[in-house]
Amino acid sequence: MVDHNYRVDVIEYIGKWLDPGKFDDWIEANQYLLDKKIETKIESKIDKQSVIENRVNMGKRCKIVNSKIRGPVAIGSGVAIINSYIGPFTSIGNDSRIENSHVENCVIMEGVKIANIKQPIDASLIGTNAEITNSVGPTQSLRFFVGEKSKISI
Repeated sequence: MVDHNYRVDVIEYIGKWLDPGKFDDWIEANQYLLDKKIETKIESKIDKQSVIENRVNMGKRCKIVNSKIRGPVAIGSGVAIINSYIGPFTSIGNDSRIENSHVENCVIMEGVKIANIKQPIDASLIGTNAEITNSVGPTQSLRFFVGEKSKISI
């Protein structure tokens, strides 16, 4: 920037510093932002069997059926949550689908599909267009398509 004659200043930052290049800092930054910044705003209809508690910010065109959402939670637009529990400190990206599952303290990017997972999913970062599903069949084996520098705990 200096080589192109831009002004460069140095200022002291006072506050919490988190590195979004580190997995644990992603989760902690999400918790911090949801705790400090999220305000209740629901732009979609919720069915009568669903329960919304605490601060939840939900975009348009969402489908919430027979589910419990306990904030602070941020939900993008076009999200489907069916027969599921979404716990505190969860952010869900646009056009994701969570069905028959329990998710909390997670960052879920756009287009993610989570379906029929028996164990709670906690403290996880799930990348764009990822799928986590319980396959139906005679085996109990696990199948993965895992990206670079991923972490898996089972």
